[in-house]
Amino acid sequence: SEANVLSEVQTSTDEFWLTPDGNVPKGTIIRLASYKDGVQSSSVISRTYFVNEQGGYQPEMPIVSIIIEQESLFDHDTGIYVQGVNFDPDSPLWTGNYYQKGLEWERDAHVEYFDDTGEMEFAQDAGIRVHGGGTRRLPQKSLRLTARSEYGRKYFYHPMFEGRDCEKYRELLLKTSMASWRAETIINDAYASSVVEEMNLESLHQKPVAVYLNGEYWGIHYLSERISEKYLEYVHEVDEDSVDIIAGNYDLITIGSNSDYVEVLDYLEDKDVSEEDHFQYIKDRIDIDSYIDYQIAEIFLKNYDWPQNNIKLWQPKNSEGRWRWIFYDLDAAFGNPAYNMLVHATTKSGSEPKKSTFLFSELLRNQEFRDQFADRYRELLETELSAESLSDKLDEEISKITADLPEHIERWGSPLSMKEWYQNVESEIASFIEERGCLAE
Repeated sequence: SEANVLSEVQTSTDEFWLTPDGNVPKGTIIRLASYKDGVQSSSVISRTYFVNEQGGYQPEMPIVSIIIEQESLFDHDTGIYVQGVNFDPDSPLWTGNYYQKGLEWERDAHVEYFDDTGEMEFAQDAGIRVHGGGTRRLPQKSLRLTARSEYGRKYFYHPMFEGRDCEKYRELLLKTSMASWRAETIINDAYASSVVEEMNLESLHQKPVAVYLNGEYWGIHYLSERISEKYLEYVHEVDEDSVDIIAGNYDLITIGSNSDYVEVLDYLEDKDVSEEDHFQYIKDRIDIDSYIDYQIAEIFLKNYDWPQNNIKLWQPKNSEGRWRWIFYDLDAAFGNPAYNMLVHATTKSGSEPKKSTFLFSELLRNQEFRDQFADRYRELLETELSAESLSDKLDEEISKITADLPEHIERWGSPLSMKEWYQNVESEIASFIEERGCLAE
């Protein structure tokens, strides 16, 4: 029944903003320190308490509570979550404080994680910044949480994700639920990631959580791993200082160098890959099995915002290291099941930069690659990509958020109603997986 405070602050342009429908659920924030003669004599202890009336909202998913100075998020000059001083009305979609990047736009915060039974699993200070691309303009934004020794602990110590053998994380993401293209489904990316979990590629584990910001309910987000050298260290047991990670179809260097991958593309420019010795050179530099699984996943699931975007690949820096691609950001997937992604993935003109389609197009000129690609596609259509498997995983993903979604809708007005959400999931995903497959003959 307490009045909203932070929830009433507009965090986007008028085009996207909706004021919450009534008072949002709240927890109680307590911050404690001891003082002697008016001088602080201890560190600050921060805690979140949830005391719910009978019949009140109780999340059925884990909770992430963030405690932070209000000005760090909403101050006109320094707040990372608002339009602020960096907003340009002549370019409203791509400007604002929330588009600023770098360590100088990271803010101190306190983070607590409660499991789905209400048990607090960890509590620590950390850095927080806005994360993502175009989603920064939306009212609910993605946030990056970073553990640093200067905040107290170098890692978040907890086994966050089922099926992932890791108990410490340097970085975690709280991904916005508003990122789905076209009709709002919320689950696009998380569902796509669950589909490819057993395939031979890197993908990000994630799960829905209820986020509270200074005690005010901030809606459903997806807690997710973040692609980095630390991620590769615990997934593949490689030294974090001995990897190359590149993005943007090779011209953006995240860590290490892109020189080895550029050599591969230069080689393809000059050699006929249909010949066995030249294809062998490529196989020595690229993990072809993984690359085929990656291409099939992106093509079958119809990731429209790919391959001209959302490309990251990596290799270990050793004599046997080969390039592998990382599957992420499928918010633009699904939709029209008849869309021809093979054409999309090989187009060399128009809006598709040549560098994004060159490798796949060239490899398709090799008969061995074509046969392996087709054989693997047939296999996957009968296993991970079968209608039965896809439907089972969809039901599982839906069940994770159904109970909490009504409160989220009241908070953000996106989607507009449970009825609309069910319709969106049906039209965008369920009908897609029913019609997308073909006979594997």
